[in-house]
Amino acid sequence: MSIRDSHMHTLLSFDGHNTAEQMVQAAILRGVKYVAFSEHHDLYLPYIPSQVALGRGGDFGKVDFNRHLAEIAELKKKYEGQIEIACGVEYGYIKEAEQDYKLLDNLPFDVIINSVHSAGYEDLYEPAYYEGKSKQETYELFLKEVWDSINAPYDWQILGHLGYVERMAKYPNKRMVWTDFPDLLDEILKKLARDGKALEVNSRTKSEQYLYGPDLSILKRFKEVGGEFVTFGSDAHEPETIGLKWDVTTSAISSAGFKYITAFMGKKARLFGI
Repeated sequence: MSIRDSHMHTLLSFDGHNTAEQMVQAAILRGVKYVAFSEHHDLYLPYIPSQVALGRGGDFGKVDFNRHLAEIAELKKKYEGQIEIACGVEYGYIKEAEQDYKLLDNLPFDVIINSVHSAGYEDLYEPAYYEGKSKQETYELFLKEVWDSINAPYDWQILGHLGYVERMAKYPNKRMVWTDFPDLLDEILKKLARDGKALEVNSRTKSEQYLYGPDLSILKRFKEVGGEFVTFGSDAHEPETIGLKWDVTTSAISSAGFKYITAFMGKKARLFGI
């Protein structure tokens, strides 16, 4: 295996469980070739009433960048020749925080994931987002927020987990396919392709219905409209899920017509054969 995992978290993220070195050591034991530590920097949280009520306002969800950058720089040197390590960050998008993220453009990250975790000022991880609303309503609102995020003025390389809205949904069929929202998805996918951005295929689905997201139909459409870059992300929060479902995920990426997995270093896309 030549696993290149572009999405994982450590104790520096509010929901991480292990140190970066513990994650690196586990990755090496698995034969992983590349890992990117994309710690949560969630400036959207103070704008979500339910999250503020849970005590997740203020500095909650923010990364200590000095510590993060220093720690990963040290690990890069220590494990040189054994594994490639990228220092990244995952921004939780909301329009009100666009300029705050823009202020971070000069920080020396290797890769930035731009993700949507909320829509309509509700957190997509909370049941309240879906209660009393149809799949059409909640998914469309999410995709409109994704559209806003990819037009944000700050620097980023990867659109994170386009299937995130599926994770906590309780609909009988919660899978989102291209034909559900062809016009809106085409706008998103075409802009990603035009701008040379990467689409993440994320294997942390929390579902037995499907093993990766977004759906194969969306991956195929991304290829059809000129998409070039796709990354693999386990979204690992613990060592045992590093490279989670790599084989089935990369098989889907290949069947969508992509011959390469992308991994970023110094914000530059590099292609590796599947």
